[in-house]
Amino acid sequence: MRIQVLVLAGLLAQPVAAETLQHGNIIFDVPKGWYVGGVDEKGTLTLLTDLPDDECEFCYIRISIGQDGQTQPDSFLASQATRFIDDDDDVPRRDVISPPERMTAGGRPAAMMGQLVDGDVQILFATQLSDRLEIMAFDGESDDEEELTTSMQVFQRDVAPMFENARYVSEGADPLMPAPEAGDLSGLYWGFRTEWRLQLDGTMQMEIVQRRLVFWPDGYFYDGRPPQGLLLLDPQALLAIGDMDFGTYQLSRGTLRLGFASGKVEELGVEGETFLDGNRTMYLAEPVADGETFAGNLSSISFEGFSPGSGVTGGVSRSSFAEFRTDGTWSGEHSGGAFGSFENASGDNLGGYATSGGDSYGGRYEVKDGLLYRYFDNGDPPDVDLIYRISGDLMIGDQTVEPPG
Repeated sequence: MRIQVLVLAGLLAQPVAAETLQHGNIIFDVPKGWYVGGVDEKGTLTLLTDLPDDECEFCYIRISIGQDGQTQPDSFLASQATRFIDDDDDVPRRDVISPPERMTAGGRPAAMMGQLVDGDVQILFATQLSDRLEIMAFDGESDDEEELTTSMQVFQRDVAPMFENARYVSEGADPLMPAPEAGDLSGLYWGFRTEWRLQLDGTMQMEIVQRRLVFWPDGYFYDGRPPQGLLLLDPQALLAIGDMDFGTYQLSRGTLRLGFASGKVEELGVEGETFLDGNRTMYLAEPVADGETFAGNLSSISFEGFSPGSGVTGGVSRSSFAEFRTDGTWSGEHSGGAFGSFENASGDNLGGYATSGGDSYGGRYEVKDGLLYRYFDNGDPPDVDLIYRISGDLMIGDQTVEPPG
């Protein structure tokens, strides 16, 4: 009951918003001290905290993808109680502490429920629109009374007002993405930059970070690999699955302006036929024709050592190899292993270990709409990635195809 009272009181608070963003059908104001994390495979956007004094350090706001229909919000919420629980090998303990209760939020029918998931508090919120239901959630720490109190205070101050004040495109809210205008860009652009990454063993490793942007003359672009390759984008289909990596572009006066569906805006410089993305120059790639076959290999190998002072020396290695043939077939294998030894505080060796494993696979492949589909003989879902040429080199995703042999 205590949690329920705090939740309902929270709908009266008005936090300071840092920025306005869109995810799918929902437009919301990000509370001050929160920032965007990422989107998972279910289309759920997570907001993380950067509040002063590490307040509610492991609290999260989840904004997910709703569904069409006119089910009552409390019934919908009850059916979605496990929506924001991570899938893993362990079945989490879930205890409902406040069953779904109907309410009004932002003038719309809504519902809210509270539960404990492996001891942490989770509050779910659903809104009923004219022909659609939307769902969001808050995860807070509750290992003890103090943590629970802090989590509920943060919910009351930051999160509940964000839920209540959300706007919805399907209810007439203006999308944050600028309307598309016919443009002169078409095709895939590619570029890279180098970065240094700190490894577990404390060493620095240089990485090549690539980026791909696909443009269409109807004014849309996609950052990364479009689900349908080089086919024209279907914005509504992307919004329906929470894919916000697309938007509209404007090219003028030496500047390429990218207006993402989420509301984020980015500007790139223009130099001749290339774009300047910070210290990364992006070039127009050459498409690969539908049905084309090729011969070549993909290979990779990596190693990362264990953290110094962890009491374990050694590390983890991974490798993969794939061979493509002109008859439209391919085969490959990947392997991985770990080895090391244990040490005490005095540096004495207490014994070692080694593990390894690997798999082989294969099937056929197909080039279609700028994508390479790798089908598996065992019936696994296909691997899909962009395929293109840069300066004559054949690329699959971020890897260069090596000559056969």
